[in-house]
Amino acid sequence: MKGSYIIGTEGQYLYKFKVGDIEDAILEEELQLFTLIEEAGNVLPTFQLIFNTLREDIFQVLHEGQILETTFGRNSNALVTAPLSPTRMQTGKSGEFKRQIILTGVYGALDYLSSSKMMITTEKSGVAAVKDVVSKHFKPIFNVDVSQDKQKWIQPQQTDKKFVNEVWLHSYIEGSFIACGISSDGKFILKDIKKDLKQPYAWKFTNDIKDPNKDLTYDPDPFIETNTGFINNFTGYGRERIVYNLEDDDQLSVLETVDPVIAMTKQLAKSDAVSKRFAASGMQNENVHSNYWKAYHRNMSHLTAFGNVKLTLSFHGVFIPIRVLDQVMFLDDDITSQGKSRSSEFNSGVYYVAKVSRTIANRQFVTTVVLCRESLNQIR
Repeated sequence: MKGSYIIGTEGQYLYKFKVGDIEDAILEEELQLFTLIEEAGNVLPTFQLIFNTLREDIFQVLHEGQILETTFGRNSNALVTAPLSPTRMQTGKSGEFKRQIILTGVYGALDYLSSSKMMITTEKSGVAAVKDVVSKHFKPIFNVDVSQDKQKWIQPQQTDKKFVNEVWLHSYIEGSFIACGISSDGKFILKDIKKDLKQPYAWKFTNDIKDPNKDLTYDPDPFIETNTGFINNFTGYGRERIVYNLEDDDQLSVLETVDPVIAMTKQLAKSDAVSKRFAASGMQNENVHSNYWKAYHRNMSHLTAFGNVKLTLSFHGVFIPIRVLDQVMFLDDDITSQGKSRSSEFNSGVYYVAKVSRTIANRQFVTTVVLCRESLNQIR
């Protein structure tokens, strides 16, 4: 394994870098830091890479016209390759015979991010339209094939990313909402969240390991952050939109109320003294489906509410193929249990993965995960 210049240890984590025609572009002793981050939402994964090199020819291929092929995984028989595009480079001398190179960039789908295109779909649902577009750039992993809407979707000289964003947020599923994310191994993940909640969770974060295939230990002292002030002000108290129908000269009011979906509580952390707010007026005609604006408010309100509670934890030494939008279970010890195994009531339970950051530095490997949901448990 070391003869092939793979960085890491079999059964723990393995990484390998190729750029242009240069195989094994970075050796283990040259690598100082590599971080690859994926986040929920329609955003490309990002990376930072810092290494020393004795080569001068490598500068000819460190640009966004060349792909930095990053191969990684836990075992040599289960590796995946992510194409990365360097978008910024810094370099300086590191001693007499070496250069230090600092690269930053994104997942290698610059066409998705930057190319403007014009297109009109046939009449189809929003989810089906999203799947058609993202399939050109990623491998789609959808738990729903169609949404409960149908229209011709217009891409008026927009990038695919912007078009997907608009179609996704205006796609309607009765009684639920839609989340999406792009993983670092090139999967475009889209989920009907309430449908996904009927399925078993993918991972359990716990320090009482019972199932070695699903249970994950984590470092002490996970960090919890609530941000209800900003989020409630944005959508939590409701934003009513007056929509004018241009066909029949009528108007309707669109208002979405967010109730707890995951957390074990009857209400969210909001003040009774604050009333609903108003959004800008909208217009609608027969060219869009009847729930065009209702879908937008439902998706935006619930997705924003999922940022109310963020729980950050980390684990070391082993590559786990956890992805954004994985449904997970988190169990934290109750501080009053006095050493007995009892889960904390307020923060344990189901979460969704909002962010995954994997870092190699000084021959140490650490994964940091941000979990999110709309509330702590048993709000009073």
